[in-house]
Amino acid sequence: MKKIKLIKYIFIILMFLSPNITYSNSNIYFLDMNYIMNNSLAGKSIINQLEKKKKSNFILLGKEVDLLKKEETKISSQKNVLSKDEFANKVQLLRKKFSDFNIKKDRINNDISKKSVLAKNKLITEVQLILSKYAKKNDISYVVRRESIIIGKNELNLTNIIIKLLDSKIKNIELI
Repeated sequence: MKKIKLIKYIFIILMFLSPNITYSNSNIYFLDMNYIMNNSLAGKSIINQLEKKKKSNFILLGKEVDLLKKEETKISSQKNVLSKDEFANKVQLLRKKFSDFNIKKDRINNDISKKSVLAKNKLITEVQLILSKYAKKNDISYVVRRESIIIGKNELNLTNIIIKLLDSKIKNIELI
C-alpha cells in the first residue's frame, strides 16, 4: 500500500516538474494584400482606370494652365497701355482664375483619391469574403498579413490561391 502511494506521489511530482509541451492544432496562414492589389485582375483594373483618369485630368489641367499663362502674358504686355485701375482689375481677375483653377485641381485630385479608396475597399471586402469561405472550408484558424510575418514557410502563403479564386469571381471593379 505504501509502495502504491509512493508511486502516485512520484508520478504527480514528475508531472509538475516535466516541461509543459503544448501542441497547437491551429492552422495559421498568411496573405500578401499588396500583391493581391497589384496582381489580381480586379486590382489591375483599378490601377489602370486610375492611371487613365489621372492622365486625362493631367492633359485637361495642362490645357487650362497654358490658357492662364497666355492670359498672364497678354496682361503683362498691356501693362503700359492700360490704366493702373484697368491693369489692377485684370490682374485681380487673373488671380481669381488661378485660385479657381487650384480649387478645381484639388477637387479633381480628391475625387480620384476617394474613388481609389472606394474601389480598393470593395476589393478588400471581396477578398475577405473569399478568404472567410476558404478558411472555413479548409479549417484555417488564423490568417495574418504578410507584413506582420518575419519568416514563414511558403506553404503557408495563401496569396496565390486567393488571387485565383478572386480572379474567377471578379475580373473588374469599376471606379464609382
